[in-house]
Amino acid sequence: MGRRDFASGKADSGGVGVAANEMIIMEYSRSEVIATLQRAGYSEEAEEALHELPDPVDQDRLAAWGQEHGITRDGLISRMGGSP
Repeated sequence: MGRRDFASGKADSGGVGVAANEMIIMEYSRSEVIATLQRAGYSEEAEEALHELPDPVDQDRLAAWGQEHGITRDGLISRMGGSP
């Protein structure tokens, strides 16, 4: 089962899916989230994620955390060299 990129909701490799009431709840390891933030140039936010996010973190919580820190899907994609 693939995971979804926390900013875009698009599937990629790895991750953990947990079925709950016929829904799949996607979870990510905190270390993977931190590595992605660092690669995208969000160093300060990566440090905050280390202290603020649970491990693992579900997609909804991660999306809310990103929004609180001004990290958008388009911004993350742009910083990683892609186009939205």
